[in-house]
Amino acid sequence: MGKCTSDKDLYENVEFCQGSASLPGIRPHMYMARRVNILTFPKVTGDAAEKLEDVAVIKSNFVLAEGCKFVKIDLVEGESEPTCSNQGNEGAKSFLNSVNFVLPGTQEKVTGLITMLNKDDVIFLYPQRDGKIRVIGNEMFRVQLELGQNAGRQVTDSSQTTINASVSDVNAAPFYQGTFETEDGKIDGKTDSIVSD
Repeated sequence: MGKCTSDKDLYENVEFCQGSASLPGIRPHMYMARRVNILTFPKVTGDAAEKLEDVAVIKSNFVLAEGCKFVKIDLVEGESEPTCSNQGNEGAKSFLNSVNFVLPGTQEKVTGLITMLNKDDVIFLYPQRDGKIRVIGNEMFRVQLELGQNAGRQVTDSSQTTINASVSDVNAAPFYQGTFETEDGKIDGKTDSIVSD
């Protein structure tokens, strides 16, 4: 089979320094925006990348409707888990990007949240332990949600709410290097920190 003219070979050595930390899990919060409030989805670098590390990266920003911001939702420390796996047949392969968010408690506010989510269309941003933010959601496919609560039985049981979000994507959950607005201020997607003006 001949080489496609648009086929760019970006493969290079992928090395890890001995003793480098790769901490599992995500930080105890995530961010969410309603799809209806997103005017423009930023593009993944993809085929335009010149380096392997830029292939699954978003460098531009989400554009939201005036007055709209991402909301921040606290999570139970060490309980939420993102996963990514490829799917489909040859010629139509994609990724299934998923994350199981675990929220503390089953009180009124968190119950209201999942009640609203049950009839809405949203996207999520979650920060890895190192602060780099990744995206669950894209312009092509709707995020699928499984929502639930468990109030527990025994005094030692957990009382929690779960949001299992999954979406098909041509990319493994992309890294978001843009910025986005929240009630706390503008967040840098590279570090999950507030941008000082």
